[in-house]
Amino acid sequence: MSEHTFERFSGSDGADEDVPVRVEAAQVRDGGRKELSQIIDRLYRRRSLQRLSTWDQLRYAPEVADYLRRRSEVYRRLSGEAGTEGPLPFALGFFRITAGGVLDPVADALPDPQPELIARLLSEFLEPGGRLIFGEGDAETRWIVEGEDELRVED
Repeated sequence: MSEHTFERFSGSDGADEDVPVRVEAAQVRDGGRKELSQIIDRLYRRRSLQRLSTWDQLRYAPEVADYLRRRSEVYRRLSGEAGTEGPLPFALGFFRITAGGVLDPVADALPDPQPELIARLLSEFLEPGGRLIFGEGDAETRWIVEGEDELRVED
């Protein structure tokens, strides 16, 4: 995967519509289940940040970025080592891990999903071969996890 700048992942492209999401063969690595579950829970609880007052956004956004930076090597690489700024992938809060260790979306579509960012972050926790599919029809993009921060776009 090529290097991306922070701005690439800093938010949505202005579109306010939800993006359809599906996953296939998305088995969570045994060693990553607890960590990913905690990340999902934290982002689920903070998913309404964009609807909060400016003051609350200024207060909570750095906390979320710092939390992710401490728990994800991929997030650190994408957002930089220092500071409390970074992309805020709240769409991760719309997933769950089943009892069998499979990643499963809890909604058919995600608000402001930042699909490539979500796929890259999840690659740290998923077994190779997992597929993350965002969009539908001509706008559909399929990422296949090949390793940590290693994705292949499927045609």
